[in-house]
Amino acid sequence: MKKNIWQLSGLMAVCLVSWQAQAATWGYEGSNGPKQWGSLDSEYATCKSGKAQSPIDLTKASVSPVGTLRIDYKDNIETTPFETGHAVQVNVTPGNGIRIAGKPYKLVQFHFHTPSEHKMKGKSAPMEMHFVHQSKEEDLAVIGVMIQSGSENAMLKNIAQRVPQLRNRMKKPPLPMNFSELLPQDKTYYRYNGSLTTPPCSEGVKWFVMKQPITASQQTIEAFKNNYTFANNRPTQPINGRVVESAQAK
Repeated sequence: MKKNIWQLSGLMAVCLVSWQAQAATWGYEGSNGPKQWGSLDSEYATCKSGKAQSPIDLTKASVSPVGTLRIDYKDNIETTPFETGHAVQVNVTPGNGIRIAGKPYKLVQFHFHTPSEHKMKGKSAPMEMHFVHQSKEEDLAVIGVMIQSGSENAMLKNIAQRVPQLRNRMKKPPLPMNFSELLPQDKTYYRYNGSLTTPPCSEGVKWFVMKQPITASQQTIEAFKNNYTFANNRPTQPINGRVVESAQAK
């Protein structure tokens, strides 16, 4: 799995497949859309055969009295937004991360899907943000944050204003980011074991999806959405008996 994830500034990042020449082209519509991913390349077989795939519909959860997630994000961190061909992605300089039951994971990047990939009780959000983390053993963990239309979010607006330049591959100076503005105040989350939501759909990813959304203006959401002629979200996958827990982040 780790050989097929993006290399970003020398770091092994995640959530989207590499641009290796031998890998088949995938997308979100037509003959290379999500329903066909598992047949496009032998490396993508898990997209069809996997039993612990993401995203899912987060409808029911058992309550865990002890949360295993600790978020250690700082503000005024230098970031580099760019456009991957599948999503707007923001690479992060070292210094932020999480701990899961005491084990550290570095924040490598975050990116956006419009509309959301996960659902909550059958409903999608206009946008979802994925914070992608990796341990020194190359284990993967992702925090998902839903984004609803409402009050403007200055950090998301700053990224959205760069979308036209990103699409045209124009280089821009680093963008300072206050991560406290990208997380909800209530950090109660859904926790489950899943996969990458794009090829190769590798499993073993620890997912933490925040219950409370953050907001951005409709104009900002549209700026992300209009960067593509397609919806860049994978449909929800069968739960297949997996346990979904609910707990509070520290």
